[in-house]
Amino acid sequence: CINTDTKYVKIGKYTYSDWDDLDDEDLAKLRNNCSDLVPNTLSQGDIHHYLDAGFHEDMKIELKNGKVVSIPDVKVNDVLRNGERVCGVVQVDCKDVASGVSDYCLNNSMIRCTSNVIVINNESGEKTPIKVSCQNNMKPDYVYHLLTDSGCFVMNGIRFGDYNMSVEY
Repeated sequence: CINTDTKYVKIGKYTYSDWDDLDDEDLAKLRNNCSDLVPNTLSQGDIHHYLDAGFHEDMKIELKNGKVVSIPDVKVNDVLRNGERVCGVVQVDCKDVASGVSDYCLNNSMIRCTSNVIVINNESGEKTPIKVSCQNNMKPDYVYHLLTDSGCFVMNGIRFGDYNMSVEY
């Protein structure tokens, strides 16, 4: 699937929505509900800059078979430690993601990621976006995220929403 900064893909005389499938109504909701993350002039071309989410390539995740791999080495149809099946591996161009990548400590685990990665509380199910500092951040070429059949996955003992949840949240 393709994601573009215009949110559209033009093929010949046809125009299609990209992966996020955001329209003007969605943009208005983002402007109203996410004023701490996005400017009130948010346009479709700004979604990637302000809201894209992913993990640094150094982050490791455990597969069902016990093997531990870096997130960019996860493959479609891999089964993760808790039984989630990977439906997609998302590679995000991170050079112009506003937050960059920072180290975030959660439950005594270091998570290296962009802002807007969604943490799911194991007990309450509450979803909270990570808001990393834009100071002292890294700007790797790419960050990575996963799409799973359950909508979430566990890394370093922490349950995260998959890529779709970051956009939908």
